[in-house]
Amino acid sequence: MTVYELARELGSKLLESEEGKRMADARYVFDGNPEAQQLLFNYSDYSNAVKQKYADGILNDEDLEREKLKLAEMMEDLKANSIIMDMLDAETQFSMLVNQVMTIINSTVSGDEGGCSSCSSGGCAGCSGCR
Repeated sequence: MTVYELARELGSKLLESEEGKRMADARYVFDGNPEAQQLLFNYSDYSNAVKQKYADGILNDEDLEREKLKLAEMMEDLKANSIIMDMLDAETQFSMLVNQVMTIINSTVSGDEGGCSSCSSGGCAGCSGCR
């Protein structure tokens, strides 16, 4: 088996993990909910517009503070939506798994078989088995 085939198999195994399945399920629910999609799209679109206006010098500090308050209100609406929060949590957990796997790969490639930085500092509670 080539390195590329192993990488593809590892990617498949990550998607088959508990975290991968949870993420896929949460995305499926999100994709089936137009209200949740619209909330997230509106926030993202508005946030990007504010950033662009600030970068272009269109917003002064006072305007920027008003926009930050509006974005905070929109964020509260996102947080109140359980579908969005479930999806974001599932994506975060999956991302953490992928990062842990990458840490193990990087440690192995660099010859540092001592484990991840969490384990090296004695904080193995957040580790899922790099040793």
